[in-house]
Formats: sequence, structure tokens, C-alpha cells
Amino acid sequence: MKDDKKTLIAIIVLLALFLPLSIYGVIEHKSGKKSNASGDNPNHEFIYNNKVYFYQENGELLNTYQCLEDCAVVEAIVDDDNYNVHYYKDGDKNLDGNINDDYVLFKDGADIMLYNKKLNKKIVSWLSVKDYSVEHTNPILITNNGGVASVVSLSDMRVIITDYDYIGIPNRVKDGVLDTSRVIAKNDNSWYVLEQDGTYKHTAFNDPIVDFNDRYIVVSNFDNDRIYSYDNQEYLGEIVNKKVYCVGDYIGVIIDGVLYLYQDLNGSVITNMKLDSYNEISFNINGNVIEVLLDKNHFQDINIG
Repeated sequence: MKDDKKTLIAIIVLLALFLPLSIYGVIEHKSGKKSNASGDNPNHEFIYNNKVYFYQENGELLNTYQCLEDCAVVEAIVDDDNYNVHYYKDGDKNLDGNINDDYVLFKDGADIMLYNKKLNKKIVSWLSVKDYSVEHTNPILITNNGGVASVVSLSDMRVIITDYDYIGIPNRVKDGVLDTSRVIAKNDNSWYVLEQDGTYKHTAFNDPIVDFNDRYIVVSNFDNDRIYSYDNQEYLGEIVNKKVYCVGDYIGVIIDGVLYLYQDLNGSVITNMKLDSYNEISFNINGNVIEVLLDKNHFQDINIG
């Protein structure tokens, strides 16, 4: 009997010790405290309740960042109108906050943060970024911090060009892809067409560069655009009040409302057309066709095949 009593007492003691623990474990499991990701951010949004969530492709939560001010997605700001650059205005590709497997972009207040989500660490911050909302041949980001413009390669996250007052890219879109291999850059009163290594192949211009292609550079001089080769030879200099646009390998010269299309300014005109009245002209290249748009409306196609 004494042994039975000892056994009963031992069982009661064990139940007193472990029953509350087992109940607590069930409560913990049901409350989801092991993984608060679903409770905090049920739809796995990038930004939720002023916090940035970094998820892996399999949906697993990697890290989070609590914004100090208002969290927001990054919107590109294009300031090229201030410099009359002929940039691409029809982009509809929103800037993706998830740059690659390691890096993300988001705003914390006024700061645009480049953040390493695996290291859970801010790399750098900028005041504005620019990318033209279109696919790039080489993925880049044009950044600005306190008036200092730079180019960041998104392939390896290197700053490849920096310390300029302004950097931009004209409309060098072909088949929906922007050629980002070269940029327009301004430093004080000097203008350049820069390669991706920051070098240039011409004498600096005092007038703003508004367009270029592989053969010609277009500078704006009040109401008259001027055309130069990379060895600074001027073309059609005797013609005033002309507007000039680089269209891929071609160059369009507008004189008195007529568009003249050249490939080689030492050669003859390929075609010409009288334009309707317009406020803005632009061009799209798709395959062997140049589409001429007036105020973003289709005007005419030019076959260059």
C-alpha cells in the first residue's frame, strides 16, 4: 500500500509540473508566436504598417526594417525637361523595389535607401533617382544627392560615374529597350557624352547637349540646334532655327515644319515629310520602322529596312 501511495503521489507531482507546460505550448502554437510574419503582414506586402518586409522567393521572411519616418515605394524623378534633353517619355515600367536577391530600394521619409536585405544593413541613401521607366540594355540607376549626380550599375552595385551637376539619357530606345551605354553629363558650364567608364571622345561643349547617337552630338543654342561629329566638325551650320533629333542610327532635322531624315549628313536625305502642327515630336523604333509621333499620337511610319 505504501508503494501504491508513493506512485500516486509521484503521478500527481508530475501532472502538476508538466500539464501547465503542455497547455502553454498549445496556446503558443495557436497564437502563432513562432512566426509572427503572417500575423504582422498577412499578405506578404513589401511595405506594411510602416515597416519594410524582405521575403525570399519561397515566401520565407528574411528580415524587416522599421522606418523612422514614413515608409514608401520609390518613384523615379526625371528632371531632363529642365535641360531640354530629348528623353524617352512613354515608359510604363515602374521602378521595382526588389533590385535583385540582395538589394532593395525604399523610402524612409525623404531618404531613398539602398538596403542589403540579407545583411539587414543600409548601404547608402539618395535624395532622388531616375531610370525612365523602361527596360535597360545595362541596368543602371541615375542618382542625385545634394546636387551631385551619379550613375550606379545595378549589375554589380558599383558607382561608375559621379561628381556631375546633371546626368541624363536621351531617347535611345529601340524595340522597347533603352541603350544606357552612354549618358549626357554636365559639370559647371561643360557638357559631355560619357562612356560607362566616365571617359569621353570629344571636346567639351559649352552649350547643352540635348541628344546624340553613335556619329553625332546635338547641342542646343537658344532656338537653334547644332550638329557636331565627335571630332567637333559642325554639320548644316548655315541653317538656323532648326530642331534636330537623333533617332537610332538616323538623324531627323526639322526646318520650317518639314522633317528631313538622314543617316549620314555627308550624304543625301533619305526621306522628308511635312508635319502637322504640334507641340512635341517623338520617335519610336520597332524593327525596321521609325514611328513619328506628334503630341504622343501616331503621325506616320518610316520604313528603314
